[in-house]
Amino acid sequence: MATDGDGTRESPWRLKTAPGTSDYEMWHDESADPPALVCQVGSTQLRYHLRAIEDYEVLVYGAIVVLVVMFAPSGLAGGVERWLLQRRRAVASGAEASA
Repeated sequence: MATDGDGTRESPWRLKTAPGTSDYEMWHDESADPPALVCQVGSTQLRYHLRAIEDYEVLVYGAIVVLVVMFAPSGLAGGVERWLLQRRRAVASGAEASA
C-alpha cells in the first residue's frame, strides 16, 4: 500500500512487501524511452515498459472473447434462455412427481 509520494522520481511511492518485511519505492519515469514504471529495492532497479501494460489490455480482451465463444456460443441472451428452459423443465418435472 502506498504510504506517501506522488509517483515521480523525486517523490516516489513508498511501499511494503506483502508480508510487511521490506520497503521499496516505485515511480513513473516518463523521461525514459519508452516510458517505464520503475521499482527500486535497495540498489536494484527493475523497469517495466508502460507500453507493455497496454498490450495486456488487448490480451485480456482477446482471452475473454475466446472464453465467451467457447462457453457461451449463443451469447449471454442464449445462456439466460437456456437457464430459463432448464428451470421450467425442473418445475414441470417436480409438478409431475408430486401428481
